[in-house]
Amino acid sequence: MTLRDKAAILRRRSVFLALVLGTIGGLFYLMALLLAGDGLDLIDVGLLGCFLVMLPWNALNFWNAAVGVGLMLRRGRPLDRVVPRLRSRAPLRGRTVVAMPIFEEDPTRVRRHLEAMRASLEALPQAAFFEIHILSDTQDPVLSAQEACSLEAWPPGPVSIHYCRRTTNADAKQGNLWAFLDRLRPGFAYMLVLDADSLMTGAAIHDLVRRMDADQHLGILQTLAVGLPSASGFARLFQYGMRQGMQMFALGAAWWQGATGCYWGHNALIRLAPFKAACRLPTLPGRPPFGGLILSHDQAEAALMRRAGYAVRVLPEEAGSFEENPPTLPEFLKRDLRWCQGNMQYGRLLFWRGLTWMSRLQLLLAMLMYLQAAAWLGFLLLSLLRPLLIKAGLLAAPTVPGKAALGFGLYLVVMFMVLTPKAMGLLMTLLRPGARHAFGGTRTILVSGAAEFLFSLLLMPLLAARQAFFILGLFAGRARIWSSQRRDQHRVPLGEAWRNLGPMAGLGCLLTVSAFWSAPTSLPMLLPVVLPLMLAPFLAWASALPAVGRWLVRLRVGATPEEFDPPDEVRAAGHDLASRSLPAGRAMTGLTDGLA
Repeated sequence: MTLRDKAAILRRRSVFLALVLGTIGGLFYLMALLLAGDGLDLIDVGLLGCFLVMLPWNALNFWNAAVGVGLMLRRGRPLDRVVPRLRSRAPLRGRTVVAMPIFEEDPTRVRRHLEAMRASLEALPQAAFFEIHILSDTQDPVLSAQEACSLEAWPPGPVSIHYCRRTTNADAKQGNLWAFLDRLRPGFAYMLVLDADSLMTGAAIHDLVRRMDADQHLGILQTLAVGLPSASGFARLFQYGMRQGMQMFALGAAWWQGATGCYWGHNALIRLAPFKAACRLPTLPGRPPFGGLILSHDQAEAALMRRAGYAVRVLPEEAGSFEENPPTLPEFLKRDLRWCQGNMQYGRLLFWRGLTWMSRLQLLLAMLMYLQAAAWLGFLLLSLLRPLLIKAGLLAAPTVPGKAALGFGLYLVVMFMVLTPKAMGLLMTLLRPGARHAFGGTRTILVSGAAEFLFSLLLMPLLAARQAFFILGLFAGRARIWSSQRRDQHRVPLGEAWRNLGPMAGLGCLLTVSAFWSAPTSLPMLLPVVLPLMLAPFLAWASALPAVGRWLVRLRVGATPEEFDPPDEVRAAGHDLASRSLPAGRAMTGLTDGLA
């Protein structure tokens, strides 16, 4: 990086941090003004503390989205403004090992994905520069036998595939990867890390290797992994919202993060020499959940790569990198809470020697992503505690005029900041003719956007509440065991949904009764929170119904570009939904008549 580049990224970071800190400071001042009008008490101090913890992640998301939109609206390729332009057309120099760790997965699904990737790689002129390794940690004897039958034998070809299974899965996924790296023969410059549900095109992998060949200081290059077409109602709506804002957020983040970007642990290319020399993680002192094995190893490895002097970049482009999203709400929560536990361990990493300040900021933000949920619940409970104490005569009623109006105005500002990025993402799709066509046209986009917006309004409060209770459990010493995921579409019986999410429904009812008894006028503002909580078990049940998924597929609601025009690799891996869908125009006819 030249001095000019360093000066440019410093200016960008200064501008971005000024916007974020200005937003945090302004909103915090308004909240302090609201609460301190008739003096601060302990409840006010608690509310201010919770509000301050909630602000950074939301302000960061808002400005990432705003910067991303600004870059997308400018002429030229937005990618060239945040990632060094690839100018060289030279042949590949470094050999790449493709590593897919698996743990008690469906071997048929794994084989389909790898067959599709192998065929795509073998279409490249330099296919022999790639080699694929399946790293199994499966312990179940029946599944192990099925794996061996399905994954050990592969026909010969330019891209060879090798299968290996550990008899003990010490240190989970990262232990599996490091055991493989310790025995890997010399000659490989790079490693492409995949998850068991990953799929990448040969062209996308080739582009990653060319970029790393061209920049000897690039240590990790992370792709945007988009959701594969799904017939699950939950997955379709969830990943539609992710997809509409993914590139926008990634562009905005890459603009100011530069060479200190995020690493998400899969669908990423890694330079092997510095990774092996500098990124092996220690075991944290103490017992789980905060001690022991570092569960969310990705961001920790990225911090160590930066400490070694190598860049970590995100390639904010949706091009040939895919993953599967959880098919049901319980499976999604299981994965999310695993990530939550791992991110909470980052508090022990913040003070590691030699980390850049940006790496420390990345680790802190990863923690705040989940801590804001606990702060949100604390803010909500404290807000309801005050009128209860006033009703019981234990606290004086506020006497400052205009306090309610200021509070409502602040509520609207925060909601604007939280919800506007969704509208920005949808608007950018509609404004770009290529993207609009790829997503099925204006009518399909508007209907899908409306459905996803309602879905997200139901999902966000229950997700935040579940994270908050989980974090409380972590501080009480309860650790979570990492287990395999169910990736196939399946039903969630209503009884199971109530066992998993009944406490959320109970919380919603409790909050409603409390507000109705102590402050009935607060119910309209509380409704977007308590209603999703009370409906949580029904959302888990309904969004997993096969009939709901089939209906959404038929109407193209939540359809992404790969559903309208599947790449060859997506078809070969078995994710083509075309045979179960109607053409986009026919599907929307009648449902959206009158929309331009």
